[in-house]
Amino acid sequence: MVLIAPGAYLGWVIGLWAAAAAVAGFGFGALFDHWRARRADRARHGPVRLTVDGDASLTASDRRAFARLLPSGAGPPLDVASLLRRLEDAAPIVSAITVLLEDGTPFEEVFSPPDGPTLRLAGRLTGFVAEIAISEVPPREAESARAELREAELRARLAQAEGRLARLPIPIIEMDPSGMPIWANPAFEDLSRERLTGQAVRDLLSDSGGGPRAYPSVKGSDPIWIRPLRIADPEGTLLAALDADAEAVADGARARVMNTLADTFAHLTVGLAVFDNDQKLIMFNPALCVLLGLDTVGLAARPSFRAFLEALRQARMVPEVEDFPRWRERLLTIGQPGKMHAYQEDWAITSGQTLRVTGRHHGGGAVVFVFEDISKVVQLERRYRQEIEIGQTTLDNMVDGVAVFDTSGALVFANAAFEDMWRVDGTTALRALDIGAVTDALASQTKCDAVWARLRSYVRSAGRRTAWVAALPLSNGGLREGRFSTLPDGAVMALFRDAGQIVTLATGGAGPPRVDLDLAGFLADAHDAATLDALRHGDTAAGVSPDLAMIAMILRGAEGHAHATADSLLKRISACLAGRGLTLNLSDWHLDPDLVEASIRLRRVIWCMALSAASTARPGSAIRAAASQSETHVDLRLSAVIRGSIAGLGTERTGWRLLEHMVRASHGTLRMSDGVGSDISTVHCTLPRQGLGGLTERRGVATLV
Repeated sequence: MVLIAPGAYLGWVIGLWAAAAAVAGFGFGALFDHWRARRADRARHGPVRLTVDGDASLTASDRRAFARLLPSGAGPPLDVASLLRRLEDAAPIVSAITVLLEDGTPFEEVFSPPDGPTLRLAGRLTGFVAEIAISEVPPREAESARAELREAELRARLAQAEGRLARLPIPIIEMDPSGMPIWANPAFEDLSRERLTGQAVRDLLSDSGGGPRAYPSVKGSDPIWIRPLRIADPEGTLLAALDADAEAVADGARARVMNTLADTFAHLTVGLAVFDNDQKLIMFNPALCVLLGLDTVGLAARPSFRAFLEALRQARMVPEVEDFPRWRERLLTIGQPGKMHAYQEDWAITSGQTLRVTGRHHGGGAVVFVFEDISKVVQLERRYRQEIEIGQTTLDNMVDGVAVFDTSGALVFANAAFEDMWRVDGTTALRALDIGAVTDALASQTKCDAVWARLRSYVRSAGRRTAWVAALPLSNGGLREGRFSTLPDGAVMALFRDAGQIVTLATGGAGPPRVDLDLAGFLADAHDAATLDALRHGDTAAGVSPDLAMIAMILRGAEGHAHATADSLLKRISACLAGRGLTLNLSDWHLDPDLVEASIRLRRVIWCMALSAASTARPGSAIRAAASQSETHVDLRLSAVIRGSIAGLGTERTGWRLLEHMVRASHGTLRMSDGVGSDISTVHCTLPRQGLGGLTERRGVATLV
């Protein structure tokens, strides 16, 4: 046993107490400091409440704390506008405060200003007063607060998305990576329960997507067409069942239309090729294979447009071009942006064929090509152009002047002789004229305004018109003959010839043949050598008698009657008289047509007799022709109202003297007498039948130019 002295025990107790007191003092001090720190932290992070007054001003529960939390937003004036300006970098908070003030929707957001601590703002409606609490989030809680808010926001957005998907009329189902359904919207549930069979639903869930597909219906009626749309990722798969009934109906209608078009195109004689927007051949007709010599099996394989052109090149059914790749690329770009949308070209094939190829871009990117064999058309056009050129050259080489007017009166053709004869320079300028301008130009060179007036009426009148002939006395003293007739298309042809040209034939000029009658000697007796020489060279201004125009017409008539019938002769005479405003009365004409047709000499006497009477008859009068025959003689009589005395004209007019020459050559007699007590004069010609000769007598008469 150890004994402790009382003094030592007391010291030990005092020391122990002192130690305990020291320990207790330290503990109480730490607890006090912790309490003070917690109190300061609560004061620093405690919420500042802002109350929105009726005039949009704010009342802060702790203005100093508000100034510390939002330094730039605590200055005067303290109102909602200044608070929103301070929070303009936090658009969600500004929007939330606006919504709170408008309809009282509460909010809670976290905001980290660039120059201050992280803040938590919570707004709510207390009674009729909006209250916004702003508190500082401790640094160790700020990140977790942001995470909680983001999670809440994501949950809200997810709920919103699910709500929208649930309201969609499109059936949608979500499956996990193993293919098990985890969510479906009401539209899909209705599809799987009310419309599709169980097997159809399983087929739909396992469908990999693509084009429309028919699924059996619960009702057993028409199948349901659905286009599955599958969106897959590592987290699962989202499947949308799009309604494709309308698409299926449209595809069926399109197929029927395509079949109808194919049946229609099968009977076309032109080749047809249709390429889709991928430049694949989707339709062709049998004529394409026949026309281009391509294999039907190869075309049925739906070749590309490039392969199609290459096949044409191998078959030598494309034109020879210098740069084939460039030419091919030009065709391949039809319908592309900035390129041509239509193409037409005539392909000259080495075999001699000519193909007209027409390509056109249509909606949706399709391009249609039509191949037409126009070889016969091209040959006809070439032949037609050649005939036109030959006709043009022939008319330009004619001595006679020729002009053609269409039904509207426009001058559509004039040969070189016409331009030279009427002193017109420039065919191009001339063809811009009409009948009025042309006749005005010709009237300025002639003395026969009535002829041009009749020609204008003749050209502009409709229907079939009778041909007529007119003498055209020139202003310089010369004479020309004009012959006017209607062409099959209704156009009018005018032919002009100088009288001097025809007289040159009769006088034995070099080159052209002579007529059978001894007209050279007659003209030599009637005119001097200088006049005849001028006529040979076409100089009609040499003082030739105006009646030489009638001589020219008589000679022209002689060539036309070498083998004429009696009827055609009388019609020709009637047309010639009508051109001078005269009429022919044949009521007393009783001449045997066979006799007229058998004798060239008789026909020429009749022709010369009629034109000579016409040259002296009074305009607008009628010429009465009478004829009879016996076994030995032929009697011809013409009665007309003439200008002056026929007895005097018989010695002045070259036409009458030519008639006398013809009658004497036929051993006949010619008598001219004026009427007693009237202004009607008569020409009586008696010809012996023996002196007329037969048809073969003058078969070798030369044709006059």
